Amino acid sequence: SSTESDVIFDNVFTSSFNKYRIIGFMIPTGDNRSLRMRARTGGASGSTNSDSIYNGIYRGRAVNDSGNGVTIDEQFYQADSWNFAENTNLDFDSSYLGFDFTIYDPNTEIAGRMYISGFTVFHSNTDASQVIAYCGGRLDSDIDATGILFTYNADSIAEHSITVYGASDA
Repeated sequence: SSTESDVIFDNVFTSSFNKYRIIGFMIPTGDNRSLRMRARTGGASGSTNSDSIYNGIYRGRAVNDSGNGVTIDEQFYQADSWNFAENTNLDFDSSYLGFDFTIYDPNTEIAGRMYISGFTVFHSNTDASQVIAYCGGRLDSDIDATGILFTYNADSIAEHSITVYGASDA
């Protein structure tokens, strides 16, 4: 997991599964970085969809460096990516972004839109807050996603460990 501008999973969303779990963590190369996720299409040589089709929200609770509880709300409509963590902090390997997402029907085989839900945990650059947020969103278009891209709004990903699992129906 060396320094990368993007972490890309191509050809992972197939007709074999209609639910996926993505678990991982990323360390930014700078402060004030925000998570960006985008769907990809086209299989093994896919392309990133950065159209204004991403809707979502996250709500977080945090404790700041004064010991006070803080609520964080972020929402976006027809954005060019999903953003489920704002203003993450860099402190080498002691501050990073952790996440656990479920992707629903990315190939839109059952429903007409791809959905996502999950949570993030990160150290915020504001007031040294430790944040845990639950989040969710959907695409405004039926794009039949075959992969996903993870990146930050600026700089690069210093290190990462991300795993994608497909979930079978019973």
